Amino acid sequence: MYDGRGFPVANELDRHALGDRDPLDYNADGSLDIWIGHDTRAPHAWRTGCRAPRAGSGDMRLYAPRAPVLDGTWSPPPVRRIP
Repeated sequence: MYDGRGFPVANELDRHALGDRDPLDYNADGSLDIWIGHDTRAPHAWRTGCRAPRAGSGDMRLYAPRAPVLDGTWSPPPVRRIP
């Protein structure tokens, strides 16, 4: 997660991004829940989470995107708020 100037935000998770080289915890059906939030007290935040610098913020960075990203036929799955 980054601040308004594009620099990583220090946080108690000591994590600024998640990627395919991280030890991700997939669900039995193959899906992946990623926690993005401001409150790191949530138990699932420590497994697959990134701390947002403020509520409602987040970024997605794609390196070497494939054709479906570039031509607009792919978009990321929707973000769902979990109470």
